[in-house]
Amino acid sequence: MPKNAISRIGTLSMKSVCSAFFLAVLLITCSADAEGGECGITIAGIDFSKYNPLCDTPTVAQGSITVTCSMPASGKVTVSTGWSQGFRPRTMTGDRENMEYNLYTDSLCTEVWGNGEPGTVTGSFTFGEGGGLQIFPVYGRIPPKQDVYAPQIFRDSPAVTVLW
Repeated sequence: MPKNAISRIGTLSMKSVCSAFFLAVLLITCSADAEGGECGITIAGIDFSKYNPLCDTPTVAQGSITVTCSMPASGKVTVSTGWSQGFRPRTMTGDRENMEYNLYTDSLCTEVWGNGEPGTVTGSFTFGEGGGLQIFPVYGRIPPKQDVYAPQIFRDSPAVTVLW
């Protein structure tokens, strides 16, 4: 990984069909020095609260990725597929089966967080003298009516990477 990069891997999990998910734990911070300054990531968790496979509406929740730098910097934020084979959809692995979900940059769930591959978007930031702080929202969505057996544990591990 280049000198001016930090990455954080989190775990997305659900402890039964009626329990909770967390993206990158509840709160993770990570920082790296870069030529006289420092940049860092803070990830606020996503808690889907309860998933009901009989519900007609998607299960949604929100978290965030915060980038702070103490020096001038510009760069981008990416989110990996985790354990999934691709971005559309991401898949959590369960004890008996898988569950589809995805992470989005917008509340309408139209832009998939990713690495810039076709169909995905990344975040970008530019900080002037003295650095700065930028918050990137992360919207999680589980499609409705997934035929999953309860209770079981579902997991995924998307990595958030900041390059500057």
